[in-house]
Amino acid sequence: MLGVILGRELLDHLQSLRFAVGFVLIVGCFVASAVSWNVRHARDAAIQREVVEQGESVLMLVARRDGTTSLGSPDLRRPLSPLGFIAGGHDRGMPNHASVDDQGIHLEQKGDRNPLLLRRDIDWAFIIGFLGTLLALLLTHDSIAGEKEGGTLRQSLANPVPRHLLLLGKYAAALLSVSIPVLVGAALGLLLMGLAGTIELSAGVWGVALASLAAGVLCLSAAVWLGLFISSRTGNAALALMAGLVVWSVLAVFIPGSGSLAARHLAPAPSQSDLERDLQRIWREHWDEDTDAMVARTREDHWQRNLGQMDVAQAVTHISAVTAYRCFAEAISSTGIVHYRDYLAQAEAYRRHFLDYAAELSFDDRHMYHIPETAEEVAARDAADAAARAAKEEAPRFQFLSPTLAERFAGAADSVVVLLVYNLLFFLGAFYSFRRYDVR
Repeated sequence: MLGVILGRELLDHLQSLRFAVGFVLIVGCFVASAVSWNVRHARDAAIQREVVEQGESVLMLVARRDGTTSLGSPDLRRPLSPLGFIAGGHDRGMPNHASVDDQGIHLEQKGDRNPLLLRRDIDWAFIIGFLGTLLALLLTHDSIAGEKEGGTLRQSLANPVPRHLLLLGKYAAALLSVSIPVLVGAALGLLLMGLAGTIELSAGVWGVALASLAAGVLCLSAAVWLGLFISSRTGNAALALMAGLVVWSVLAVFIPGSGSLAARHLAPAPSQSDLERDLQRIWREHWDEDTDAMVARTREDHWQRNLGQMDVAQAVTHISAVTAYRCFAEAISSTGIVHYRDYLAQAEAYRRHFLDYAAELSFDDRHMYHIPETAEEVAARDAADAAARAAKEEAPRFQFLSPTLAERFAGAADSVVVLLVYNLLFFLGAFYSFRRYDVR
């Protein structure tokens, strides 16, 4: 009996105009996302290689007159995530460059500046969380209220069909219908990126992609239960559609978009213009050996306070299933706040290792301050040059170590809990509302 209900409901959805429009729109967005990611990732990868080459070229031995020796500070670019096409918007507003020295880590945002949860890229999290949930609502808003208006609901329940089986059949058909364009679009996107050579379709990439799609289906499931719940609480399809759009706007648009506004009041942080003004004041008022340290502390305080603001914004908006799914996608794709914190921790560890290596270096640097005149001085200069070249070759290089897949899932556990809670709440609401629903 459940199979009959499922087949009938599924056929109705697949033959509807709204499904056809949603299918074309969602699949088209997945294809557009893959094409834009190919272009953007190729450009960013070229910049990454250039920065690495420049960083190695400035890695040099510096001898001071007091007898100490240090290495020139390299530029450490935050590594690109090959999975940014899943969820990459949140990652674009964080510092992407760091230089290290004995004063600390100097952070800088080069290029795109996007301080909070704003997103400009069409990634999987946006397509599923925004378009997918909207399609789910459009497919389910009249599943109960619309059939009541048309009289078909009374005819269905006139047969010995338990209400819970009818509700489960409607849920399964709607979820399967909205999942079809998502799965087809994701497969086409991965195929395009694989053919273009942008990403290597390894087991790890497939694992993260499938986990992201599984969480996306969980988010879509919550939207389906929401649509059924609203439909079972209204008497006509028009009212159900209007109420559903209002609730969807709050959960998918208003709450995710209000994070930046709420965070600015709950956790104020200086803007980029404030940082530049503070640095200019320091350079204007302080002309001593502590200036570099003050600048480093000011930059560090700026980015730490902005990071705290991002944490608050994410916590505030995490009450939405759409934002919970985005946080999950960011965590397993290594593009969110957790990834950035790992980058800072590893940059600090590299800085200490870098300085320890420089402190152990020693060579005769007298040739650097006068022109050698004797054969002994020429030999000393050549020996010092050879030592400098050897030190540069043996100097430690920064290499970011990505967290394991298990660690990523551990960081995304709270988002899964939020999605499960939404599914449970909307299921209970739809179940108990439909049990008491008047079909007359």
